Order: sequence, then C-alpha cells, then structure tokens
Amino acid sequence: MTKEYKFDIKSPSDATSGELAEFVNLVESEGEVISGLKGRVIERGYKLIFVRSQHSLAAVGALKKPYPTYRSDVFKKAETSSSSEEYCFELGWIVVSADDRRRGLSRRLGNKLLQGIDDKSVFATVRTDNDAMQCCLKSLGFSSTGKPYPSKKQKAKLDLFVR
Repeated sequence: MTKEYKFDIKSPSDATSGELAEFVNLVESEGEVISGLKGRVIERGYKLIFVRSQHSLAAVGALKKPYPTYRSDVFKKAETSSSSEEYCFELGWIVVSADDRRRGLSRRLGNKLLQGIDDKSVFATVRTDNDAMQCCLKSLGFSSTGKPYPSKKQKAKLDLFVR
C-alpha cells in the first residue's frame, strides 16, 4: 500500500503552538541541533513545512533566514572561497521519521520550500556521513564547497552546500 502525504507550508507565526512543538520534537529526536531550537524556529524560520501521513507527522523542514554572524561563521569554518553575504537563506532542520524514509520526502519538501526564491542564493549544512541528504541536496541543485568542519553537536563533521 502506498502512503499518501500532505505537505503544509506556513510561516512560523502561522503555526500553532502544537505544530511548533511537533516540529521541534521531530528535529530534536535526531540529535542534530543544539538546545533552544523552538526559539530559533520562531525567530529565524522563514517557511516551515510539515509533511503528514494520515494523522502522524512524517517529516519537517525549514527555509531559514540565519543571522549574518552565523552565516559568516559557517563559511569561515568550511574554508570556502564563497562569500557568506551572497546567501540570505539556509535550507535545514530537514528530518524524516524512520518509518517514512526512502520515499523521496526530503527532495519533495526541499523543492516545495525552495519554490518562489529562485533568484536567491541558499546554503545548507549536512553531516559528511549522511549520504542520503547529500544526494538530496545535489538533486535540488546544491553543490559542496569548502572543506568539512567539526559539528558543535556531534562528533561528525559537516559539509557546506550552496545553490
């Protein structure tokens, strides 16, 4: 049986407190982010996407407007020749629940989040050992730049991707 998914995109200010809690819980369940995510989702989120299957949350993601200091820090750590000032958006907080992986949801939600900002430059970071997300970013038109750098949260390293 094929699952059907509903994609719901909204600004953080349009999301209910329950939706924001679900978003944060799914992202934090993967251990990818440092504490204080809910405040950053509300403050820096530009567009959030909620992907549902029946009544359960299958995936989430966001298009973010990161602080200039954060952007600069990421690009500096990656030792890239690209200028962080060119990138006003970050694609991130993309998490697919374990039961819904390997169905193309990351690519589909990424496409939906990137619609309407075709003329804007976007960056993303991903663990070097996350081959599925790296393939997803490449399918969305991103390319790797710079060198891998240590993650603040995990022992893994991160790659910087730009589009």
